[in-house]
Amino acid sequence: MSNNEVDQALYERIWYAHRDQKLLIGIDLRHFNKAGSPTYHQKDNALPLVATLCCCTTAWMLGGWVWALAILGSGIILMLTTINVWVMHRLRARTMGVALAGLDGWLMLWRHGGVSLRLPQEEAGEIKAPDGDWRAFARQKLQAVRD
Repeated sequence: MSNNEVDQALYERIWYAHRDQKLLIGIDLRHFNKAGSPTYHQKDNALPLVATLCCCTTAWMLGGWVWALAILGSGIILMLTTINVWVMHRLRARTMGVALAGLDGWLMLWRHGGVSLRLPQEEAGEIKAPDGDWRAFARQKLQAVRD
């Protein structure tokens, strides 16, 4: 078997173990929420701020500075609470989608870093990208299972 075939077989172990909830894949959201990350989208972070500023400007023009200040305060509170959670949820879903879409995406994310693997019952056995050896982890700790 070639290296690519071996990597594919080991990746499939990770995919099936994650599907069966026998493996936890950790995502460092701070690491992926930066320009240069394979799953970073600037619009997710900028759109709420731009929308708040547009609403604030419109309120100032139509209702005065008191309404603009009220909308600005509401927008800031909303961004720090609800919208930040939504942005991180989208980032995690996008990153997991790339990681579980195929070997190429998995290798790209592992080289970038910010991903970790561990079994649910073993907190001490976590390996982190890019320094950890995901191939050895899959070979030693995950069974070759197929449906």
